[in-house]
Amino acid sequence: MITLIYRKRDRLLVGTSHKRQTAEQTAAAVITEINNICVSELGGVPKDYGTVQVSDSPKPGFEYVIGEGGTVSEKRSDLTAAEKAYESKSKKLRALGLTQEEIDA
Repeated sequence: MITLIYRKRDRLLVGTSHKRQTAEQTAAAVITEINNICVSELGGVPKDYGTVQVSDSPKPGFEYVIGEGGTVSEKRSDLTAAEKAYESKSKKLRALGLTQEEIDA
């Protein structure tokens, strides 16, 4: 079980906390994480943040999004700089007539 921590104002996902051995340890870890967030550049007070639990990490290439009412959904992650560079390089090489197998090699 993973606890997602989000800023209520704009539902920005700001932290996570993983399940511990006991429920008390898990609750303490969530409180500690929220307190750490409050003293970070995000600021605020604990009541500015909400939590929601999910069973697993998102699938590779996806990230969690917090909707209204604390609903959780997955969306495709933005490409990283390395992935964008690979896509750009691949487009240019395909334009030159190379096949995907040749590009991958």
